[in-house]
Amino acid sequence: MVEGTRLGIDVAFSSADRAALLDLGRTRTYRRHARVFHEGEVSDFVVVVLDGRVKILASTADGSESVLGIRGPGALVGELAAFDGGPRTATAVALDPLRVRVVSAAEFRAFVAGRPGRRRIALR
Repeated sequence: MVEGTRLGIDVAFSSADRAALLDLGRTRTYRRHARVFHEGEVSDFVVVVLDGRVKILASTADGSESVLGIRGPGALVGELAAFDGGPRTATAVALDPLRVRVVSAAEFRAFVAGRPGRRRIALR
């Protein structure tokens, strides 16, 4: 399990790009234990964690859940779904009261397309 931001927006984008990303979408809050998105669902957004932590889980063959990681402020979560259009490969659950910026997949793709080389970085 990895704790931290994985590749947060602090590392992936310049300060001007971070500000532009955070201007997109809308702010949303989740209570502790609330599901941000569910494995298997098709959804059209990415999340930037502003405050709190989110746990990333995946179902195993025996029906239990495996913790893939814990992400904190600055983390970009769910970005793969913005590019592949497929179902979510994991579930995201708020570990703490969580405040995030929800950005539509279309907005995020346009944002990354305008920044050469950033798609590869965002998907690491």
